[in-house]
Amino acid sequence: MYVFWTNYQPLNWSEGSMPFAVFVVRNLPDSPEIDWDPVVIAKYVEQQVSAHSINRIVTFDAYGVSGHRNHVSVFQAIQMLQRNSKKFKTEIEVLVLKSESCFMKYLSIFSLPFILICHLYTSSYLFLSSPLQVLRTQRAMVKHWSQLLWFRVLHILFSQYMFINNVHVLEE
Repeated sequence: MYVFWTNYQPLNWSEGSMPFAVFVVRNLPDSPEIDWDPVVIAKYVEQQVSAHSINRIVTFDAYGVSGHRNHVSVFQAIQMLQRNSKKFKTEIEVLVLKSESCFMKYLSIFSLPFILICHLYTSSYLFLSSPLQVLRTQRAMVKHWSQLLWFRVLHILFSQYMFINNVHVLEE
């Protein structure tokens, strides 16, 4: 956990105020080439929902934002819980981050007019980051030098996800 706290100090989160859970599960390696078992993920999510009285979950959509197979598996686990669990159907609001086309994804803040127009015709929520929030997030991302490949540098600099996140309620 020391590495985690060192990396995310720029976000000004204290250990007690962390707005998410961190799991280290050996049979779920972080890899874009490996599918995680949605049943295993669902088990961890159910445990956290029960232990912390969670009533809202924000997750990836079916494409996993960038096609990352681990992200897709997380969506499948949450979708499975929503279909099969009465608690998830009635008590948990599931918000899904909308994947954007590659073109829109890298328009950065310039995608905002297009997203606002689309937002007029959907029932989604927009989360906009201030310039200070973007800088804090970029500083936190740069702490991961071992994972900072060329495409991640592009993501940090140009991705609309640094500025704008569009989520909608997952319907059954």
